[in-house]
Amino acid sequence: MLLAVLTGLVVAVPTWMSGPSTPGQPTAGADGTPPRADRPVAETDRALLVTLRQFGLFAVPVGQQVRQMAADPGVREMGGSLATDLDSLSDQVRAVADRLGVALPSQPTGQQQAWSARISGSSGAGYDRVAVSRLRSGCTTTRAVIDRARTESTDEQVRRLADQAAAMLDRHLWQLDRAPAG
Repeated sequence: MLLAVLTGLVVAVPTWMSGPSTPGQPTAGADGTPPRADRPVAETDRALLVTLRQFGLFAVPVGQQVRQMAADPGVREMGGSLATDLDSLSDQVRAVADRLGVALPSQPTGQQQAWSARISGSSGAGYDRVAVSRLRSGCTTTRAVIDRARTESTDEQVRRLADQAAAMLDRHLWQLDRAPAG
């Protein structure tokens, strides 16, 4: 009888320690922070995570393409830098979203997709002008959402992410404003 009870504990303990068994229930974040199941995610936090994700889905491939196709070396460098920085930020966005249980999109917005098509359909100096213009528009729109999250979020990780994203976008907006095609 004692063996049966102990065997039951051996089976039950690993199951309990493995985390939630309910599909779709958020798990601990990459940093071990427990999920926020105790309260709903603020709309400002959700908007930041979704906006950063969609901007990354747009700007990373565009930045990589700019690095290859821009006529001006300064524009090529700016595109590569933006793609690298946003790719790195994307990992952090996904980690915070996982912790909060926020579903992230898998595609850029329709407007961003149209921008990508317009950029891809251009060439030479016109390509540089269109790419710089659309990337700047995307940065500016995203920056407005970041500003709102920085002032309204009560989640420490979301605020840190917003601060980091703001600094990164400010740096790239500065580059875009000074790009030869800008």
